[in-house]
Amino acid sequence: MAGGTDALTPDGVVVGHDGSHRCDAVVLRAAGLARRLGVPLHVVRVWSLATAPRPASRTTTYVPPLAEFEQAVLSDLRADVDRLGADALAGVEVDVHAVRGQQVRSEEHTSELQSH
Repeated sequence: MAGGTDALTPDGVVVGHDGSHRCDAVVLRAAGLARRLGVPLHVVRVWSLATAPRPASRTTTYVPPLAEFEQAVLSDLRADVDRLGADALAGVEVDVHAVRGQQVRSEEHTSELQSH
């Protein structure tokens, strides 16, 4: 399973996962679609300092660099995807991506898409 913050390419199915169990079903459906189409599955988590898990190196007097927060986000996302099971993701190339930014509510995003 690859991962990183490189720009996502349009080759494949892209699905968001916010860390909640509700997103598991969405990722599984997206994996099924990716399998049928024969394309990679990109699982994305948008994060900010407020939503990122705390890196192990963080203390009360030391705030780690953003790269360590990013790695913590990727680790959590990989664990969430791995929890779905190898059988559920069999035959699908899965890449995980951590994108620093602000999460938007789906209504806001849908409205923005419709206005373009």
